[in-house]
Amino acid sequence: MAEENTWGDDVDNLWGEDEDENDSFGTSSFHMEEVVYDNVKKTVQTKQYKPLKRKAEKRPLKATPETVDVDVDIPIPDEITEDELNAEENGKDDKESDVLKLWKRSEKNTMPEVAQFQEVFDDVPDEDTVNKLRGAFRKDSLKAQDQQKSTLKTASVPTVTITAKPRTQMRKTSYGSPLSSSTTTNSSRSSFREKIDISNEQQPVALAENEQNSPWRFLPPVPTEKELTTDSPELLENDVYSPYLSFEHYLTTHYLLLRDDALSPLRNCVLRYKENPSQCRSDPEFLAGTNLAVYDHVHICGYTLSRGFVATKLKFTVCSSKRVKWKNSRRLLAGSLVLLSDNDFKTFRVGTVAARPLSGLEKYPYEVDVKFDDLLLPLDSRKEYVMIESLTGYWEAYKHVLTSLQRLHERRFPFKDYLVHCSKEKEVVRRVQANPMINVRSILQNNESVAVNILDRLPEEEEYMLDESQLKAYQSILTNKLTLVQGPPGTGKTFVALKAIQTLLDSADRMLYPIIIACQTNHAVDQLLMNLMDNGANVIRLGARTKEPRIREVMLSNLNRASKKANWKPFKEINNKRVALKKRMRNLCQPFKDTEFVELNYMRQRKIISETQYRSLVKNTDWLTTDMDTDEQSEAELLKIWLGESKMHVVNATELLDGVEQEHVIEEEMLEEIQKEVADELDYDEELQGEYIDLSKEFVLHLDISVTDRELENYLSLDNVWDIPEHIRGVVYNHWLQAAFADAEEELYELNAAYARLDRRDRSLVAEKKAHLLHSANVVGMTTTGLNKYRNILEALHPKICFVEEAANVLEGPVIPAVFPTLEQLVLIGDHKQLRPICSTFALSKAPYNLTISMFERLVENDFPLSVLSVQRRMHPSISRLLEDVYPALRNHKTVTHRSAVPGMGDYRVYFLNHEHVEDVAQDTSKCNNYEAEFLVSLAMYLVKNGTRPERITILTFYAAQRTLMEQLLHRNAKSDSDITSIKITTVDGYQGEENDVILLSLVRFNKEGKTGFLNSDHRVCVSLSRARCGLYIVGNAYTAADASNTMWHAISKLDNEDTPFIGDTIPLMPLGKEEPIHVKDAIDVQKLLLELDVNDTNE
Repeated sequence: MAEENTWGDDVDNLWGEDEDENDSFGTSSFHMEEVVYDNVKKTVQTKQYKPLKRKAEKRPLKATPETVDVDVDIPIPDEITEDELNAEENGKDDKESDVLKLWKRSEKNTMPEVAQFQEVFDDVPDEDTVNKLRGAFRKDSLKAQDQQKSTLKTASVPTVTITAKPRTQMRKTSYGSPLSSSTTTNSSRSSFREKIDISNEQQPVALAENEQNSPWRFLPPVPTEKELTTDSPELLENDVYSPYLSFEHYLTTHYLLLRDDALSPLRNCVLRYKENPSQCRSDPEFLAGTNLAVYDHVHICGYTLSRGFVATKLKFTVCSSKRVKWKNSRRLLAGSLVLLSDNDFKTFRVGTVAARPLSGLEKYPYEVDVKFDDLLLPLDSRKEYVMIESLTGYWEAYKHVLTSLQRLHERRFPFKDYLVHCSKEKEVVRRVQANPMINVRSILQNNESVAVNILDRLPEEEEYMLDESQLKAYQSILTNKLTLVQGPPGTGKTFVALKAIQTLLDSADRMLYPIIIACQTNHAVDQLLMNLMDNGANVIRLGARTKEPRIREVMLSNLNRASKKANWKPFKEINNKRVALKKRMRNLCQPFKDTEFVELNYMRQRKIISETQYRSLVKNTDWLTTDMDTDEQSEAELLKIWLGESKMHVVNATELLDGVEQEHVIEEEMLEEIQKEVADELDYDEELQGEYIDLSKEFVLHLDISVTDRELENYLSLDNVWDIPEHIRGVVYNHWLQAAFADAEEELYELNAAYARLDRRDRSLVAEKKAHLLHSANVVGMTTTGLNKYRNILEALHPKICFVEEAANVLEGPVIPAVFPTLEQLVLIGDHKQLRPICSTFALSKAPYNLTISMFERLVENDFPLSVLSVQRRMHPSISRLLEDVYPALRNHKTVTHRSAVPGMGDYRVYFLNHEHVEDVAQDTSKCNNYEAEFLVSLAMYLVKNGTRPERITILTFYAAQRTLMEQLLHRNAKSDSDITSIKITTVDGYQGEENDVILLSLVRFNKEGKTGFLNSDHRVCVSLSRARCGLYIVGNAYTAADASNTMWHAISKLDNEDTPFIGDTIPLMPLGKEEPIHVKDAIDVQKLLLELDVNDTNE
C-alpha cells in the first residue's frame, strides 16, 4: 500500500491499489429502506455497489411523505438549570416548581403554539408566558404528550422512526436535531450568539422544500448502527462530465459518497467480524492482511471529567501475535472511530478516541480514553466487551466536512452557476467592474507604485517579475469571480498566488479582509503564510499542527490562550455550572468508586433490597467464627465473606508475543501532529486533564450458573440472605448491582447531557471570541480540513476572497464549503495532471462514482477557461523532456540550463537501471523490492561520498513498505562521520509540491503475473519524474513500467532512443578522480567501489 495525503493535512492514509490485490479495501454501503427516489426503481445486490442512475431522475431526491427510519442518538434531555444545581448544593428538596416543570415540558415540545415561546427566555419564563404555555398545552395536550415521548438508552443505539415535520416546525429546530442529540434550543437564545453567528450547532434557518426532503441533512454527526451493519450500498452516480440536476442533487451526491467513503472501511470490519467472531478474537493470523483491529478483554475502568466532556477510560488487550510499538502505531489514533460491544456486535456503541497517552499504553492491560456520543456512563467495570476499529480511513478528516455540507443552502451559495450548472462564462467581479484601477507594485521589478486598469492588457513598458503566462493568471485572479490556475511542475503557481494576494493587500480595502487561504498540507500553508509575513501581511493560522516557530506565534489557538477570558462573565457562569455538575456526578459515583463491593446499605436506601434482607446480613452473626470481632466488620468485608466462592480475583490475560508489529505504522512526527490537532480541538495537552473516577475492581463474580427466572425470583424474595446457596450468591448480588447501576446511570445520563450542553455553550462563546481575534488579520490560513473544522467561525467574518492551493489534490466535498455566502471570488490553484485526491474505498474512486475527481479537474473537463502556466524553472532540460507527452507546451526557463551536474555521475543527469529482480510482499501486503532498496541506499552513500550533501538527496518510491525497508537499510549503514540519515526517504504521494537536487526513484514492481499496482497511474508517474532539479536516477523493470503507464512509456522511449542510451542493465558511475566510468549493477558493486574509494582516501 501507499501512504497518501487524504486526511486533509500531510497525513498518510493507506488505500487500495488494484482490484486483484489485497491493498483494496473492498466495497461500502449506504442504505435507507424508507428513502424513495422519484422514478427510480431500487435494487440491492449484496456486497456490490448499486448506483442509482442520474439520468432516471426527473426531480430532486425526495423522502417518503410520512417517515424516515434512521438510527439516531437519543436527544439530550432538558438542561439542568442553575437553580436546580444550587438546590442540590444546598441540600434542598429536588422537587421542581410547577413553573420549571412547565417550562422544561415546553422545551421538549415542537408544537408551533408552544415553540414560539422558546426563543424569548434564557432559562425560566415569567408568569404571563407560563399562563400562555398552559393554554397551549391544554389546546392540544394529546399531541404534546405524544411528542414528549423519549426512551433512555440502556445498552445500544436504537433505531428511531422520525415523523416528517412541516416546514414551520422544522424552523424551530437545528437542521440536525430530528436525528441528532443536539436538540436543545437554549443555547440559540444566548445574547452573545446574537452578535456573531458562530455556534457549533446548526442554526434554525428555514429549509427549502427540496432540502426538507433530503434525509442526509438529518443524519447525526456520528455513524449510526444501521449504517455500519447494512451491506447494501445505494449511492448516486457522480457524472463529472455534465452538470448536476440541481443544487440539492449536487450536495446529496457528494455528501453520501463522502460519508460512505468514511464509514465503509469500518463497516467492512463489522461485517468481517460478525462472520466469525471467535476466530477474530482467538486467531491473530485470521486478521493478517486486513484492516480489522480487534481488542478483547475490554473493561470500563473509570471516567475522566475533563473540561469539555466525560471521557471513558478503557482497559484492553490486543488480538495480535506481535507486540505493538505504540510510539508509531496507527492503532487507536486520536480522532479514530471505535465500536464497543458485549454481544458480538449485534448491537454496539460508537465512540471516538479522545486521547491515547503513551503512559496508558505502557501499562498492561493497555488504557485509552474514548468519547461516546450516546452520553451513557455505564458503571459496571466487571462487564467485558470487545472493541474493533478500522486501521484505514480516518474519521476526524471527514466529520467536519460532512457537518459543513449539511449546513449549506441553495439561497446562500453564490457559485451555483459554475459548480452545479457548469457555466463556462467568465464573470468579472462587480467590485472590479466598478473600479478596475489596481496598484500592481508587487509584480514590478522596481517595486514602484503603478496603478493600471486590470481589465486591460498590462503596460508593456513595465518590467514584471512574472512571465507572460503568469501575468495572464495574475490578471484572472484579480478580476474574475472564479479562476482556475494550472501550474505544471516548477512553473511557480504558488508565486503567482502570492503576488496576487500581495496586490489585494496593497489595495488597503478592509472590506476584502480577511483573505482566506486553504491548502491541502500543513507544510504548504505554512510556507505560503511565511512568505506573506515577509512582505508585511498580518496573518493568523488556524489549526494546531506546524513545524515552523514563526507560524506558532500567529496560530489562533495560541493567540486565544494568550488573551484573557477568565474575567468574562459568561465563562464564569459556565464554569460555575460545570463545577456543580461535576460534584453531582462525583457524588452519584461515590458508592461505586474506590470500593470493591457496593454496600447493601446503599441498595437498601434505593429499595433494591428489603430492610429485612439488609438486617440479615449485618445483624445475623451465627455464621461468624469466635475470633472475629463483629463490631469491626465493614459491610464490604461482610459481603466478601457472604459471597464466598461466588467471587474470584481478576486474572489479566498474558501476552504471548513473537516479534514487533511492522505493519500499520505511522511516522512518529506525523503521529505527534495528529495527536496535537485532536488535543487542540478537545482542549487538552498530551493527556486528558480532569478528576478521575476509578471504577476498577479486583474481583469478578461467577455468573455462569444456570438459574431460571423463577428460581432467581425465589432467591431474591428470601428474607435471610444467608439462606441463598453460596454458589448462587454471585448471580443474586449481580442482579442487585444491575438495579443499582441502572438507577445511578439514568441520573448520570441526565447530568452528562447537561455537561455536554454546557460545553457547546462554552465552545460557542470561544468561537465568538476567536472570530473577534480573526477580525484583526488580513490573511487567515489553514488546511482544507481546517477550513471545514472552523467554517462556522470563518463564515462570521464574511469573507470575500478564498484561495485554495493544491486544489486538484483535494476531494471536491471538502472544497464545496469554501463557498461562503458572502464570497465574491474563488481561486483554485493546482495541476490535474499530477496526483489526484485519494479516497479510503478504492471502488468509489472509479466510475460511476468518480470520487477522486477533484472540483478543479471536473471544471476543466467541463471546459471552464483555464489559466495555464507554461514556463518551468525547476528541472534541467534533460529531465523536463521526459514530460513532453504530459505537458507539450511546457517551456524551460533559461536558468535551468545552468543546473550543476551531479558529482560522481559524469554527464548522466538521467539514467534508468533495468533489472529483473522479483518484488517482495511485506507483512501488510504492501510491496517492496530488496534489490532496489539495497542498491539505492548504496547509491545514495556513493553520491554523498562524492560530494553531494545528504539533504540534497531524496529517495522516492510508490510503496510504504519499500520506504520502510530503505529507511532501515539507511540507518543500518550510517557512519558516525557521515550524516547520511538526513537523506529523505518518502513515497511519491507524500512528495507532491516538493523538489530536490537529486531524486533516486524505486519502481518496486516486477512479478510473474504482470501486476503493476500504483505504476499504472500516469498522475503518480508524472509527479515522480518531475521532482529533480539536477539528477534523476530510476531503478526498476523497464518493461513492466512501460506497460503500466503511458507517461513512463514515453519517458523510457526517450531514454532508449538516444545515440548514447540512458537506460541499461548497469549504471555508469564516474567517481571523482577517475577518467573512465565504472559500470555497476547491484549494491555489492557499489559497496566494493566505496571500499576502494575509502582505501584511496586513506593512502592519500
